[in-house]
Amino acid sequence: MKKFYIFDIITTFHLISALAFCFSKANRGDVVTAYYVKDMDSKYQLSDFEFVDEQGVFIRIKKQEKHTGVLTIITPIWRRFKACGELDLTVYLGHHTYYKPSVTQMIEDFYLLPRCNFKSFSFEEGIGTYNSYAQERGVAIREKKRFFAVKFILKKILKSKLFLDYEWGIFSRKNGARRYYQKSVDAILNYYYLPRKKIEEINNLININISDRVLYFTSPFVRVGVMSDHEYRLFFKDVVDYFKRRGTLLAIKPHPLDNFCYSEVAPEALVVDIDMPAELMIKKFNITKVAGINSTALLTASLIFNCSSINLVELLPESVKKNIALGNNLEEIFERVVIKSDDWDKML
Repeated sequence: MKKFYIFDIITTFHLISALAFCFSKANRGDVVTAYYVKDMDSKYQLSDFEFVDEQGVFIRIKKQEKHTGVLTIITPIWRRFKACGELDLTVYLGHHTYYKPSVTQMIEDFYLLPRCNFKSFSFEEGIGTYNSYAQERGVAIREKKRFFAVKFILKKILKSKLFLDYEWGIFSRKNGARRYYQKSVDAILNYYYLPRKKIEEINNLININISDRVLYFTSPFVRVGVMSDHEYRLFFKDVVDYFKRRGTLLAIKPHPLDNFCYSEVAPEALVVDIDMPAELMIKKFNITKVAGINSTALLTASLIFNCSSINLVELLPESVKKNIALGNNLEEIFERVVIKSDDWDKML
């Protein structure tokens, strides 16, 4: 029996990508324990639950303890030593929060790598998000983070291929990655999400036939200070006009941190403000077309579900584009799998 330990899960997609990795190596009777942290002011928070998936893997989702002071370093290091006690039976998966690099996690990786026969993995690692000093500095100033220069240097050293497994992920064809992501989505939807929810609002959406619409993933640009409320209102009117000119029905999926009132700007659109993560919605409602702005959700929709993903970044003001520019690696991936707004007309 293998035991899998996953720490530092924040969002549902973190859980999806981590379980996909585990499913690629797990057999019937193996146990996966996923620890989540409540680190965002979001209505999509994970909660404690246990289930057995269709291939007989037992999955436990549990809240991860948070500590302060010296314990913030001692506790995670101790849990990793404990998890690595049976090297032949245990797989440790440290899920990095790519947008807020954890110095503690880097220290763990540096000291404990020789003891483990595997490396950490994350969907986002190594694909270019915040891979330049200018991007790191801009985010740190906006979020009032200190010591960002030191963090950036440490991240470059300790998040290299020496410490992280870049061979696995949705961008890799190794081990049928896409198939395991699909299995992970199915497991979370059918065994974790739906059993815990009242499904009346979900059935109402099925009756509306949401699958005929383009599902737009919003970004919390106002919340994080990238745009003012007025600027964002004008921008989103352009988004609505873009689809209206093409005779396309629009469904809007607000980001968990996005509090903008979309019904005022887009009264004809369907605002899908339900407690269901986007990845699960695409599966449940058979969505075939999605849109957004430089969002990795566009990548996952295309790579996992074969959706047509439209990037509307060209509709943004030039001053805003600079603040959300993609890193070189990520830009190349977007070029391969995401449709530019100007190119979408050729496909209609």
